[in-house]
Amino acid sequence: MSKDYSYLTVDEFLLGFRGLSSGDVGRLHLICRKYCNLYGLDLESEDLMQEALSRIIASNRSVPKEIPLVAAMAKILQSIAYDLLTSSSNKSLKLEDRYEDINDAVEVAVFVERSVEEALIDEYEHKQLGKRVQLIFDLFRDDADVTALLNAIVKGYKAREIVTSVFGGQQVGYDTARKRLMRRIDKFHAEGVVI
Repeated sequence: MSKDYSYLTVDEFLLGFRGLSSGDVGRLHLICRKYCNLYGLDLESEDLMQEALSRIIASNRSVPKEIPLVAAMAKILQSIAYDLLTSSSNKSLKLEDRYEDINDAVEVAVFVERSVEEALIDEYEHKQLGKRVQLIFDLFRDDADVTALLNAIVKGYKAREIVTSVFGGQQVGYDTARKRLMRRIDKFHAEGVVI
């Protein structure tokens, strides 16, 4: 038997949230920390709280009127944390971090053991990479979000730094821009254009 709930409007939620005591807000931050640690998320507890608030304000999450606000928020925080754990963007962040760690280790080994031929090959590949990067920038010159994403990538920012500095902490904005970038590159690959 399921319960039928009525839900707070965004204004009702904001009014209730602003009315929480500092102890209630502290409990919510502890809950955020708990789920970030439990699920091994690469976020600060404040980021999880902001994500929950953003989703509620955007009407992507509903808060039942019949449940105390702190309890309802706790369930929403748990749900979002689990969504982030299982999201492809979180998995790709972890893979990118792992790749960067491995790549750094390999670059150190290559730097120590390079021959003249390897240095020339690297220089040629670097020039080719520069041409491919310019082609990608040209493809997205009218898309400010993807251009900002590409600039951050070229500067060597990690994914979570890009989310914070370029997209103002909005994972959804990062994911959307990254998907547009990857779809366009995949389309060109399918058409036989090498990027």
